[in-house]
Amino acid sequence: MTALLISFASAMPGSDVQLGGVFVVDAVIDFGLTLLFGWMAFRRDRWWLFALTGVMVLTVLVHVSTVIAPGMDWRAGLSARVGLGMLTFSLLFLGVAERWLAGETPVSAQAAWRRWPPDQT
Repeated sequence: MTALLISFASAMPGSDVQLGGVFVVDAVIDFGLTLLFGWMAFRRDRWWLFALTGVMVLTVLVHVSTVIAPGMDWRAGLSARVGLGMLTFSLLFLGVAERWLAGETPVSAQAAWRRWPPDQT
């Protein structure tokens, strides 16, 4: 979730730079998120990470199709990316709901919380 929020915040300024009809900053961020979620999917045992990686691959393919089909209006690519973005956040919430419905404890409850900065005694 943090990666998506950071990518959303970083895409706001300067995302109007286009190269061949592709918003360059958005394409780079989406490609980075695809790599990140793909890496996480193979490191964790959660189904929704694989689904999220698939959605991000589709998002990158929307950027590629914008380059391949120059007659396509930029609004078509943008609307496809908005729909895939809604699916992305839906998958995040489904992942949380699955864990809650299974009765698993939250990860934060299993973490060892320590005071920061550590005591210097």
